[in-house]
Amino acid sequence: MTTINIEKRKTYPVDAEHTWSLISDFYALHTWLPAVTDTRREDATRSRIAVLPGGGEVVEQLLDAGQYFHRYRVTGGPMPVTGFVAEIRVHARTETTSEIVWQAEFQPSGIPAADAEGVVAGVFDGGLDNLASLIAKETAPAD
Repeated sequence: MTTINIEKRKTYPVDAEHTWSLISDFYALHTWLPAVTDTRREDATRSRIAVLPGGGEVVEQLLDAGQYFHRYRVTGGPMPVTGFVAEIRVHARTETTSEIVWQAEFQPSGIPAADAEGVVAGVFDGGLDNLASLIAKETAPAD
């Protein structure tokens, strides 16, 4: 079976603490990821249920967390992948800039590898781009 490794990066014009404040709540994915309309918390299993626009649900379990990172795996849902483990991490680049690195490893399931990679890349890119928009709105000069 083919294993896919994907990594997406984006730099932001705010410090790492600010960037992390936007994504630090593992159970609030819907506040910054456009592919998710709501997030429900399952404390017993350290999992979140990400509700998708069409009503589907992806279950993700938190494996590890620390200063400026989450590591998690997908344990259920309609994603066309198996063995999905990901990490999202914020790095300080300078005192006033930061970078998010979001990476995952998985195997395609039921679709070609390139299509599975495209699905995950689209979700990651959508989230990173939306964070840039949220930060731009926060840092825009007041009228």
